[in-house]
Amino acid sequence: MIGLLQQHTVDLYQLSDKRFIREKVKARSLLTVERFDLFAKLSYIKLRDSNPLLAKEIYNRHIRTFNPDLKEPGRTDKNSFEDFINAFDSLIDHFKKHDFDETVSLLPVSQDGTILDGSHRLAVLAFYDKDVTILRFLEVKQVCQFDYNYFIQRGLSRSTADQMALDALEYFDNIYVACYWSKTGNLTDREFALSLLKEKFSLLYSKNMRMSLQDLSVFMTTAHLDQSLLGTKETNSCLAQETASKCYGNNGILQFVMFQSDSLDSVLVAKDEIIKFYKLSPSVAHITNNQMQTLKISKLVLMKDSKDFSLDVNSLLDRLDEFKLIFKNVYLMKAKQVSVNFLGALGLYKK
Repeated sequence: MIGLLQQHTVDLYQLSDKRFIREKVKARSLLTVERFDLFAKLSYIKLRDSNPLLAKEIYNRHIRTFNPDLKEPGRTDKNSFEDFINAFDSLIDHFKKHDFDETVSLLPVSQDGTILDGSHRLAVLAFYDKDVTILRFLEVKQVCQFDYNYFIQRGLSRSTADQMALDALEYFDNIYVACYWSKTGNLTDREFALSLLKEKFSLLYSKNMRMSLQDLSVFMTTAHLDQSLLGTKETNSCLAQETASKCYGNNGILQFVMFQSDSLDSVLVAKDEIIKFYKLSPSVAHITNNQMQTLKISKLVLMKDSKDFSLDVNSLLDRLDEFKLIFKNVYLMKAKQVSVNFLGALGLYKK
């Protein structure tokens, strides 16, 4: 069975001498918020026919954070973006018509079910809601965590990450959104709340936005965060402005954290801990309590055509930050490694 895995993966995780269990599972059961890259691939499949330009943009940007040189380790057939696209399109066309064939390949996963290789195959099978045969290695953990933060730190654009996070919601019914209004202080002041969520839950995504008081009022009216907003448009506007004024602080920065939990009770316990720590009223630390509200807020925060009420970060500054992150965390690191390899070949560098 090991022979049906990519040799690069077998060598990387030393799988030849590891215990495993062979299982047949629903591909969607292997989707996890800690493999954020899967949602770029799912976005591509979803948009491939209806919006091919956007689909390729999302796929291209996420691939370049993984492989800036557009080469895939262990593969000789992927040396350009066109190669990646062609190979992916072939998989999509194949699995649209055929089921997974365990005599051709298998998917290796870690002890907790995180995929170790075959993310493209998994994405296509999950999109078409098909089964897949896996080898679950009982003593293996994933080498690196490819969550949303990994991609942001390596320069993935916020617009692409927003779309990926939004599309991820189609595959989970247990995502909640914690809304930290500017009244909770600056981002440093909110470290306790973010650390608490990281400790207790798996984070899908986090985003900061800047809003004026009026923008926040419009946001709250649109999202129906105040349950009393059931009257006329004028009454709702007044109530929303009153609620917004209680939540608004001088810095104007809002933070939205999307996280996964199988228990609403656990979410409510975490919310109480945050409220007590910051000595806040419940309205200042809002956390959604159902999927409908999660979708409502997520669309307002992440969809491009829903941002006319906000003062989101300037797009030029976003692009400059993106370039700096890519240069620092990808190209500069690769340049250093090339220098080390060169000096090592000359016998001038020793570990």
